[in-house]
Amino acid sequence: MNIASLTVAQLKQMTALVEKKEALQAEVARIDAELARLSSGQAPRAVAAAAPVRRGRRQRAQRGSVKAAIIELLQKAGKSGISVKEISERLGAKYAHVFAWFYSTGSKIKEIQRVGPGRFGWVGPTATDEATTAPRAPKKPAPKAPTGRRGKPAVAKETVIAMLKASGRSGITVLDMARRLNVDPQRIYTWFNAVGKKIKEVKKIAPATYIWNA
Repeated sequence: MNIASLTVAQLKQMTALVEKKEALQAEVARIDAELARLSSGQAPRAVAAAAPVRRGRRQRAQRGSVKAAIIELLQKAGKSGISVKEISERLGAKYAHVFAWFYSTGSKIKEIQRVGPGRFGWVGPTATDEATTAPRAPKKPAPKAPTGRRGKPAVAKETVIAMLKASGRSGITVLDMARRLNVDPQRIYTWFNAVGKKIKEVKKIAPATYIWNA
């Protein structure tokens, strides 16, 4: 049987049937042991009525431990991955069960990725990474610049004039000014076209380049 050709639904059904088969085999073995005791003249053992419930709890516990064990192996393997066969051998589990796990429970874990035929890797952070990563101090929010009517950073007249005077005869470009003030260049263009053109000392010497001509 080629397990790789089976669908997820078929793998889930196979897993459920195998679990049911194993539970029945265990029950048959228990009955055989009890028959052997009776045939030898020993007193029969009491049968616990809540056995099915306990068996269900054991199954849930086993599933949780299998998940933790598989994730641990995947984290150790890292992005290069580990094969389903190797996982089944290390855990002493059946290949079909491990293979079905990846296409049921494992498919819901985003850090698990298929890296090859029958091979899976771990692409998320590991417990070692989290332990060795020093906690970072919370960043302080940067002070907000004054905003205009539409919430965009405002450009102060005094600031622009001071930058023009400091630039000397070589002048300063709109882009350079916007970068220094950490504002949208369009705000600087708007300033020169609205406020700057009314100031006679502000002179344009090249495309998007201005000086203070006093």
